Amino acid sequence: MKRSPIKHRKTKRKPKARKQFKEFKALWLRSTCWLCERRLAVDPHHIVNRKGDAWDDPRNLTALCRSCHDRIEGDQIDITGRRLRQWTNEDVERAKQRWDPGNYDPAYLNYLRNWEKNYRDTGRMEYQE
Repeated sequence: MKRSPIKHRKTKRKPKARKQFKEFKALWLRSTCWLCERRLAVDPHHIVNRKGDAWDDPRNLTALCRSCHDRIEGDQIDITGRRLRQWTNEDVERAKQRWDPGNYDPAYLNYLRNWEKNYRDTGRMEYQE
């Protein structure tokens, strides 16, 4: 069976966004997971779902282990059969604030969540600090 080319298409990021994403990965990946603090972080996670290059900003990224990244997507069952609760956005933002306070900006995260409203109001996509 032939594989679909859509699944394997790389994400097209502009050079600035690619550089920011790469710097975040170099700084935080292979450190401790920000949520469980037990495993190595191997996945960068976007706090607000990615819709373009503005979402690759370090203020919107967290470093998580594969297990915690899966728990954000839904409940998970551990090896003893116990159901683990799903991580919420509040848990992820609290971890961001604790581990990376220099890049924690709740106003920026709110802008990313409501960028369409801001665009209608101002006519610009840029974040006004």
